[in-house]
Amino acid sequence: MYKRSVEDPAGFWSDIASQFCWKQKWGQSVFSENFDVRVGNIKIEVILLLSFVVFFHIVIKSCIFKIVINDTSSDSNTVNKQWFKGGITNICYNCLDRNVESGNADKIAIYWEPNEPGSQDSLTYSQLLQRVCQLANYLKDKGVKKGDAVVIYLPMIMELPIAMLACARIGAVHSVVFAGFSAESLAQRIVDCKPKVVITCNAVKRGSKVIPLKDIVDVAFVESTKNGISVDVCLTYENESAMKRESTKWQEGRDVWWQDVVPKYPTICAVEWVDAEDPLFLLYTSGSTGKPKITPLPGAWPQKPGSATFPFFGVQPVIVDEKGAEIEGECSGYLCVKSSWPGAFRTLYGDHDRYETTYFKPFPGYYFSGDGCRRDKDGYYWLTGRVDDVINVSGHRIGTAEVESALVSHPQCAEAAVVGIEHEVKGQGIYAFVTLVEGVPYSEEVRKSLILTVRNQIGAFAAPDKIHWAPGLPKTRSGKIMRRILRKIASRQLDELGDTSTLADPSVVEQLIALADR
Repeated sequence: MYKRSVEDPAGFWSDIASQFCWKQKWGQSVFSENFDVRVGNIKIEVILLLSFVVFFHIVIKSCIFKIVINDTSSDSNTVNKQWFKGGITNICYNCLDRNVESGNADKIAIYWEPNEPGSQDSLTYSQLLQRVCQLANYLKDKGVKKGDAVVIYLPMIMELPIAMLACARIGAVHSVVFAGFSAESLAQRIVDCKPKVVITCNAVKRGSKVIPLKDIVDVAFVESTKNGISVDVCLTYENESAMKRESTKWQEGRDVWWQDVVPKYPTICAVEWVDAEDPLFLLYTSGSTGKPKITPLPGAWPQKPGSATFPFFGVQPVIVDEKGAEIEGECSGYLCVKSSWPGAFRTLYGDHDRYETTYFKPFPGYYFSGDGCRRDKDGYYWLTGRVDDVINVSGHRIGTAEVESALVSHPQCAEAAVVGIEHEVKGQGIYAFVTLVEGVPYSEEVRKSLILTVRNQIGAFAAPDKIHWAPGLPKTRSGKIMRRILRKIASRQLDELGDTSTLADPSVVEQLIALADR
């Protein structure tokens, strides 16, 4: 299948697309593309249906970006990727109506496992369709129309997919914001996409801890208003297992209880048929552990722990040298992708120039993932770290991930994070934050053993200059290590740590600072 996906992409993806419902089929040309930025501006136009169902992972670095599944704001089409142009469909219809009409109305569409054991729930396709239609009708009644943005700030409750599908049904563009993000992060997204409605719930329980999501939203609204963006409607689901409505802060005229209004709307809502180039959703990412579009498929072939294994259908990875020349066989270099596939992302919304500069100008003719990579003798791909996480030690380019992998192979090392620091002789030095296995005390003996492990596995040039004991690492609530903070601590720029509000445990930063000279 993979061979056909790269040798006959038009036929391969047409066969898959034909399994879905289309109001109008695409034209004769299944796709057209040009990856070479030297020819013109990059523009990607991809069918929204396959972009939704085909796995894709977007590599972003340094700051928050907004990525759209489809954007036709650029007038240039000299360099482009166009898939299924002219096709008209609707994802909500394909997910729900199609199943109901084919006799699956009473089959379970969603199984839900809540925070409290024993109170599981489920929805059939018919029930889900009805609830989606009710919310879609409510949104339409509030003035939400095709192309308008709706921010969804919900935890893992069934109302989350209901909201996503309701937006898709009426052609609105939804932006799901992780319910662990801070008010500041939420406000940034509100200011950027200017939503007609924000959908949230009053609170959620994580274990025994109650997280007042509505309070976070209220703070975000204050911040967004300061930046000139106000939201007229905050649809709030009452999550009774976490907080009663009586305990929820409220602003009359803006805040509305989901249970009070949505169930009153009709359970039938006409589908808004959309073009294959219409936007579906906005994805924001701050990216600190970006991965390219190579997807391990468990069971599809033998796995190698730590390897990205082989590419997904239609994805053609290549490893190039510093001059952009492809390298064959066992090698190390820069990971790029040649040719497109339906799940490829096409722009950084509102900043297309940066999209071209970041991903297509480094190696003209290729999409550059931003990762270093090696391919072993068996053809397996191994990510060696972000290129901007590569440390240049006395002329040796070392991926931080390589050093981290060597450190965590030590039986007494539980976790490690490596950053580069300035070195007056070597240019850059290697600074390693190490969390030991529980019960193992810090000692000079363990420090020397860790350094020796790296020397033996990689070489003397990769030996860490500094081992910094770390009771824990600064991570976001989604588990990403905040390397920006580690770099500031390593370079002793403690007055430049920046915002730490998104950390799962901000106290870790103070602990690291206290252990800086041990």
